[in-house]
Amino acid sequence: MKKIAYLLMAGGLILTACNNEPAYKISGTIENVADGETVYLQEMQGRDMVILDSAIVKNGTFTFKGRQDSTVYRYVTYQPQELWADLFLENGNILVKLGEESQATGTPNNDIYQGFKDQFIALNKEMGEIYQKARTDSTLTDEQREELMKQIEAKDAEAMDMVYNTIATNITNPVGIYLLPNYAPAFEFEKQVALVEQIPAQYQNNERIARLINNIEVAKKTAVGQKFIDFS
Repeated sequence: MKKIAYLLMAGGLILTACNNEPAYKISGTIENVADGETVYLQEMQGRDMVILDSAIVKNGTFTFKGRQDSTVYRYVTYQPQELWADLFLENGNILVKLGEESQATGTPNNDIYQGFKDQFIALNKEMGEIYQKARTDSTLTDEQREELMKQIEAKDAEAMDMVYNTIATNITNPVGIYLLPNYAPAFEFEKQVALVEQIPAQYQNNERIARLINNIEVAKKTAVGQKFIDFS
């Protein structure tokens, strides 16, 4: 009897452990959309968006639930209004807002990525406002316009430093791995090499990372001063 009780207890513990396994929940909000409309969880395959899951809007909210073995890059979309939010699908409670300024927060990688996007958008907005003033303000002198262009160059350099530092800080997690191939061509070659050398082995088979590594290796072999390679 004691043995049966022990086995039942052990079984209960196992069931409890299984039920408490990490899972994701996407809690979303969307404005001015009627109940019954559909929101999709999608991924990009080549040039096509592929539907992975769907959720029905109720009272301006929607929910996705599931479990992830690894963190992956995905999209939540509402197609009639072309609203979308890009996010890292990982276990935890992800908060998504679909609208003119969509965002995803609540889990480690999404908080990092949203912080990056907020900074990048703010810097680009500042540059846009300066450029607009330089282009449209007829009262400006040539010297004043030249000064504004210098301000734009400084903001652009600030933005690229922010991008590089974000990638360098996160090169061992999915955010850095996703951002690096997007921005690597804008960095000096030595900086690209330094970042690639820090990529953990688990990410080196990533298709975009493998392509970047291959491009860097080719560039090394064909750099000025390297020994000529015979070919036929």
